[in-house]
Amino acid sequence: MILTVPNEILLPQVIEMLADGSEVVLPVKGWSMNPFIDGDRDSVLLARAEEYHTGDVVLALVRETGCYVLHRIIDMKADGSVTLMGDGNICGVEHCHVSNIGGRAVSVIKPSGKNRSLTDRRAMRRAGIWKRLLPVRRWLLAFYRHIILKLK
Repeated sequence: MILTVPNEILLPQVIEMLADGSEVVLPVKGWSMNPFIDGDRDSVLLARAEEYHTGDVVLALVRETGCYVLHRIIDMKADGSVTLMGDGNICGVEHCHVSNIGGRAVSVIKPSGKNRSLTDRRAMRRAGIWKRLLPVRRWLLAFYRHIILKLK
């Protein structure tokens, strides 16, 4: 039997487990983190971090909507304000306070079982390049979604 638990119930429990020091594997839905995380295919390993930095992929409660997102930090202010954006988004950002971040995605778990780090230097460099490609991201994502994902 497969049990589907709504995010409104599941994610607060995940945040609580992370706060207690547990690591949690969470399946990912949606396209907002393509090409680094494929929704409906990949899972992420989440862990609590002592501090968060620009470039980290985090699970956070968004101030405007009251919903949880797994997006990348693109800006942090000294007052604790955080700006988030999905790698698969071409516009639109979310805002939260650092206290509303539940944990950081440490790695992506592919359907094959292979883990790929999201926190090592190579991953952060790829994320930085992807951020600079924002002006042409629309076309790169279209290619990725229509060609690359069909090959997987």
